[in-house]
Amino acid sequence: MGMGIWFQRAAPAELTQLKAVADVDRFAFESRDSVGFDKLWHGLHFLLTGTAEETDSPLGIIVCGGEAVGRDYGIGGFWTLSPEEMRAFDDGLRALDDETLVARYDPAAMCAADVYFAEYFVENGERGLDDLLQSVSGFRRFSASCAGAGDGAVRGMG
Repeated sequence: MGMGIWFQRAAPAELTQLKAVADVDRFAFESRDSVGFDKLWHGLHFLLTGTAEETDSPLGIIVCGGEAVGRDYGIGGFWTLSPEEMRAFDDGLRALDDETLVARYDPAAMCAADVYFAEYFVENGERGLDDLLQSVSGFRRFSASCAGAGDGAVRGMG
């Protein structure tokens, strides 16, 4: 078992309610538009941003941004991402082509930067890249859905 990150789409009214009552537990397990990255999340962040660290880039929403909400169970927590944050992410992601992503894929640099689960990328080479590009594809669909509807999201870690 390891740490994973997921995103669930949330309408502005739902985000307001979540912030007011912090009932993220119930929300987190409802069936809705979502995308998850299991142990690949930090590698995906590295591919999108070019760094393992937190960043001010709108593409950094996997590890930073949003507003903490609800309880942290010691292995992660929940954050709300506004419709504006999701729109900025979607704009940035649409501007990022696959050639740039492929050029950023460097398993040795990922290990040196202490990317979570980096040994997987070292051991699996091109398969690791394919897994990340599939994650990008899913994230593109998810972010376009949020941006198109004017929705935000909830990011969960655990």
